[in-house]
Amino acid sequence: MAIPTIVYPHRFRHTYACQLLDNGAPLDFIQGMLGHEKASTTQDLYEEKICLWYYM
Repeated sequence: MAIPTIVYPHRFRHTYACQLLDNGAPLDFIQGMLGHEKASTTQDLYEEKICLWYYM
């Protein structure tokens, strides 16, 4: 069975962050794990855009 989507290394990073968020990890923890300098970067990407896209 083939994988229906293209898998690339950054996808693992996004999946990890989305799963952390879904399981109640605070944004400042996710920010630190991803190495984002600004909390707004983490919030914009993972609360509002990427995680919603993953579950569509």
